[in-house]
Amino acid sequence: MSGYQSSCNSSADEPIVLNTSIAYGVTTMIDENLFELQLDPPLEQLTEEMILHVRFDADNTGHASLNVDGLGAVPIMAIVNGSILPLEADSLLEGISYLLLFSEERFIVQLTYVTPPRPTVTRVLQMGENDLDAVYNLIENRDSYSILNENMVLVNRLHLRSDLQVLDGEGFQLPIPEDSNFYMEGVIFNQNFEMLRYTMENDGILRLFGEMSNPDDLLYINIPSYIAELPIAFSENF
Repeated sequence: MSGYQSSCNSSADEPIVLNTSIAYGVTTMIDENLFELQLDPPLEQLTEEMILHVRFDADNTGHASLNVDGLGAVPIMAIVNGSILPLEADSLLEGISYLLLFSEERFIVQLTYVTPPRPTVTRVLQMGENDLDAVYNLIENRDSYSILNENMVLVNRLHLRSDLQVLDGEGFQLPIPEDSNFYMEGVIFNQNFEMLRYTMENDGILRLFGEMSNPDDLLYINIPSYIAELPIAFSENF
């Protein structure tokens, strides 16, 4: 399962591609701690500050590397207490998605997830209505997003279950983006690989659109990282 690019727009009609593009894929472990990732379309090269959104098919048991589209094995490093270090065993877990930043001939993964502040996913905004309805449920131990360098928001391991089969703008609150012209759109998937569309504007509310064959399926919320206001702020109208 692979292959999307995401962009950040100043308006719905004029897309502006982010400096750090996102490609999504699921790995295959071809040797101990050597993972392979095949994207569609394949990458021709790895560029500095490129971000890959990767779900691993196995736990790592030590120092790990990733080979993307046959471009060569690149070591995966982790941010630990402000230092960039080789991975320890079980740093990458099977079935979990991570954002990998390509920098200086290595992939850097953020492993420290911040619980507070938590996304207010138990209360959602119904578009066109004044009241709030609880249509999303938190999944234990999979309901956090991370904040890197105090205000870079990484939503790369948020798993939800919806009470609705059809989502038409129902959303949840994330930190407000720093850019007043912020606009983001893209796609996410549920556990049956059904595609849903999302949008996010400068109010920090991530809105979902689409239909699922089974409303009990898990939603995998993974969106490009963005810079939030400091101090971390949330919409007063949500």
